[in-house]
Amino acid sequence: MADFIDKTKDFATGAFNTAKLHAKIIAEETKIRELYYKLGREYYYDLENDVDDISGLEVLCEDIKQRLAKIATMKKKLESCEHLKTCASCGAVNPDKNQFCGKCGGRL
Repeated sequence: MADFIDKTKDFATGAFNTAKLHAKIIAEETKIRELYYKLGREYYYDLENDVDDISGLEVLCEDIKQRLAKIATMKKKLESCEHLKTCASCGAVNPDKNQFCGKCGGRL
C-alpha cells in the first residue's frame, strides 16, 4: 500500500511540475508576441520620423532572443521530465509515442 501511495505522490508531483513548466513556456511566448508587436510599432515610428538611432530596437531584439533561449531550455527540461519530443518544424512539444506533430502535422 505504501508503494502505491509513493508512486501516486511521485506521479502527482511530476504532473504538477510539468503543468507549471508548460505555464511558464506559455507566459514567455505571450511576452515574445508582445515584444514583436512593440518592435514593429517602434520600427514604424523610427521609419516615419527618420530616426537613425536603432538602439531601442536592438534592446527589444536582444530581449526576444533571450526569451527564445529560455523557452528552448524549458522545453528540453520538459522533455526530460516526461516522455516527450519537440517538433523540429514548429517547436511544439509532443508525446513520445506520436509520429506526427499535434500542432503542425510535421513528422517527428
